[in-house]
Amino acid sequence: MNGQQSTCDHHLPLPVLRAEPKHVHWRPTQSAKRFARRPHVIAWTCACWPIVYEKLMVGGSYLIRHTNQSDGSGAVPLESPPTRHEEADTLWRKILSGAAT
Repeated sequence: MNGQQSTCDHHLPLPVLRAEPKHVHWRPTQSAKRFARRPHVIAWTCACWPIVYEKLMVGGSYLIRHTNQSDGSGAVPLESPPTRHEEADTLWRKILSGAAT
């Protein structure tokens, strides 16, 4: 992302971030504990990129997981707050378009 080349030939490059992207309030992963079940991944970006995003459904709520793998020290996933399906879809589109990070 942002000019970094991927080693994977199976997808298009992620978009370059816009000049002033919306900053998402990422927080430590809690979905499995909060909802007492494993999240269901319904969409994701390619794992060959330094930052991987996943759209999750868990317990009737939706959220986005952000995992920064760029530093090589064991990626720690972060999550957006749980929300309704429509709001998660909007955030997902903003992330993929470069309007949110």
